[in-house]
Amino acid sequence: MVTLASAIEVVEQLSTEQQDILLQIIRNRQIERRRDEIYQNYLASVAEEKSGNLTFTTDIEEIQKLQAELESSDRYEVSITTNEIIFKRIGSNILTWEELSQKIEVAGEDPEQPSLQEISEIVKEVRQSRRAKIA
Repeated sequence: MVTLASAIEVVEQLSTEQQDILLQIIRNRQIERRRDEIYQNYLASVAEEKSGNLTFTTDIEEIQKLQAELESSDRYEVSITTNEIIFKRIGSNILTWEELSQKIEVAGEDPEQPSLQEISEIVKEVRQSRRAKIA
């Protein structure tokens, strides 16, 4: 059996041109394997549909129910097996007001939070700097 390390040693002995050719051959074979996998999945889904195991719905209420369960602000992990497509919710990108308020409360006050006066002075400095660049 050839190990990855021994295969790398052999490849390193090839010329740069031969290494480029080898890379292209490997890429092409990967593409062909993926195409074959997609085609086999297609054939399996056609067979399942014909046997009645794969169904599609045109029931608008069913579709709306499914859509309501998938929120656009949520992130999902999608897994595809031979018989199903699984959407697993892995979290939301949006915090509710209550969640944000709770996080702020838990974090407590920032001891380095600038005062309103300091913020005002920073804003003035930035504005003056921009005006100077324009002039």
